[in-house]
Amino acid sequence: MKLYKNKEGKTGTVGNIYNKEGKSIGIFSVTLDGEQNPENVTASTDANTLRLNVKGTNRTEPYQMVLSTETTYYSTYFNSFEWITRDSDYPLSLSLNHTNYFYEGPTQWDIGIRAADAWDKVVAVHSGSPNWSNASGLEDQLLCHVHYASNKNPWNIEPSRPDYSWTGTVVDFCNPGSGIWD
Repeated sequence: MKLYKNKEGKTGTVGNIYNKEGKSIGIFSVTLDGEQNPENVTASTDANTLRLNVKGTNRTEPYQMVLSTETTYYSTYFNSFEWITRDSDYPLSLSLNHTNYFYEGPTQWDIGIRAADAWDKVVAVHSGSPNWSNASGLEDQLLCHVHYASNKNPWNIEPSRPDYSWTGTVVDFCNPGSGIWD
């Protein structure tokens, strides 16, 4: 197990579950039943152990924690894909037709862990392609689309786009080098 770390370096109570080969096979999330302030719960992992700490409350009754796990696959996130060539400055594109699963979680942490898990699936399926390059730039493009382009389908990520930072990719509307939605 590994806790999800967002782009600001913060961890919450969501994460990936990995198999013996180090491949993500699912996700988990922990909530306090009825808890209004999720910052009261902190988590840490050590191999196969998840530790939770509840702080800063004056409750006298026991807490009920809810641990949710889900097995995920490439098809959990994407209905279809194809490598396409478009008439643009960055013609080769991995076109991903996404599902709504990304947005079925109740919090931004859920969307974040699903985006990270989807990236693991994209790498597993596509990194062997001769079209694959610029993994860091592709990751930023995909994560940007998940967070800021939910209504766009398909998402197109291009290996030949410049590898800006996460922030630079967001500023360029998920399309580094052109700065426009396309």
